Amino acid sequence: MLFQVDHLDQHDIYTLEILPDGCSNSILTRLAHCTTWPDKAVPSSGRMVLRLLKWMQALEAMAPVALVSGAGVGRAGTFLAIDQVCNRLFKGVDASVKEIALEIRKQRAHAISNELQYFFVYSTVLDYIRVSL
Repeated sequence: MLFQVDHLDQHDIYTLEILPDGCSNSILTRLAHCTTWPDKAVPSSGRMVLRLLKWMQALEAMAPVALVSGAGVGRAGTFLAIDQVCNRLFKGVDASVKEIALEIRKQRAHAISNELQYFFVYSTVLDYIRVSL
């Protein structure tokens, strides 16, 4: 059941209340829909992705967050790679974009589906480093 929709700058956030069969307690989850991220392409700026990551981290304590894309590989894989690299850098752990992309591809074939998305991971991580200094 749809509980709430928040229309933000470049994405919509859907809050869903789910009642699994046979359960009496519902589960709240949130779905982020990036409205300005075209299929097989990238947003005009990585800052939108970084803002969404920050939002997701703040909400993870309250409820799970789901992120999907059309086929679940290009945009979702790109976002996951950015998330993993930034999390590792924040923790002071070495972060190789190539290794992280390969880890994601072991779980989801064709993740980060083209060179433009791969480059976007690097440029967004550079934005993250710039705003973190």
